[in-house]
Amino acid sequence: MAQITVQRRPGGYADLLRKYRVFIDGSKVGRIGRGEILTVSVDPGSHEVQLKLDWGTSPTVTVDLATDETRQLYCEPGANALTALYYAMFRRRHYIKLRPT
Repeated sequence: MAQITVQRRPGGYADLLRKYRVFIDGSKVGRIGRGEILTVSVDPGSHEVQLKLDWGTSPTVTVDLATDETRQLYCEPGANALTALYYAMFRRRHYIKLRPT
């Protein structure tokens, strides 16, 4: 089995008490809070990973995994306390940053 690990940045004030929902291939596989790490076992091959929080999402990240390979992704809020309204109205699909480490 292959694994996808998502790590969330521990600092910052945006979404301090909120957990992001983690989706792999359109199915919810868990939630991740500030400073947490979530590891999910998946079949080898191509998978789409996306995080969601109410109306805000991350861009979809595609990962290709071989057998027994682990891919690490890093997430953090894309907005801060001053820019949250802007992201809520105009950049909903970039509210959460999600990228490979």
